[in-house]
Amino acid sequence: MTLVDTYLNAKVSSADQFTYKIFQQNALQYMVNTEMKNHMLYKQNCKGDLKFDTEAQVKWGLAWQERLCMAVNHWIFLVFVVSSYLQHTSVSGSFDFDSMLACFRREYNFRATKPFITRHGLVLPCSDIITVYSCYGRCDSSEIADYKIPYKISNHKVCTYGDVQKRTVTLTNCHPLHPDPTYEVFDATFCSCKSCSSDSTSCENLNG
Repeated sequence: MTLVDTYLNAKVSSADQFTYKIFQQNALQYMVNTEMKNHMLYKQNCKGDLKFDTEAQVKWGLAWQERLCMAVNHWIFLVFVVSSYLQHTSVSGSFDFDSMLACFRREYNFRATKPFITRHGLVLPCSDIITVYSCYGRCDSSEIADYKIPYKISNHKVCTYGDVQKRTVTLTNCHPLHPDPTYEVFDATFCSCKSCSSDSTSCENLNG
């Protein structure tokens, strides 16, 4: 199975459609480019070598044969593109992100809580399930031995935020008297492989 087949045959949940559609579109573009090359090859082969008796029959026969061949190929190409688009833009099921070897955005769901305590000590509950975009994936890692043993040159990048955007949502499961059911979250606008920074990422062994 090729890489294209892997992308097109995989199934993802609706919460992961954004990231998966990027891979679907890349694979689909590859297939369209391949089909376009075949289409141009068909176009070159549309000029057949039928034999006719007169010059008029030759002109009419070749023109008719070429037009018919081109029309059929145009329809085949159109049906292929439309069917591929419809098939690979409707995604459902489950998808194993552990098999992906890239750094990309994906959706995460978490429970946000914002209780409010009144001056009388009464707790007004407020919570909701919020969906945010975060970063997930793998990055290249390497270590090169230095000439001064045991020193080494390490390159251990992590998949983290390239940039984030703040967004305010309204929690739905709140007490009617709750004064402020809003909640601020941060979405990753894009992700990239870079050195770990404690400003945005929980880095392990910062001094290592």
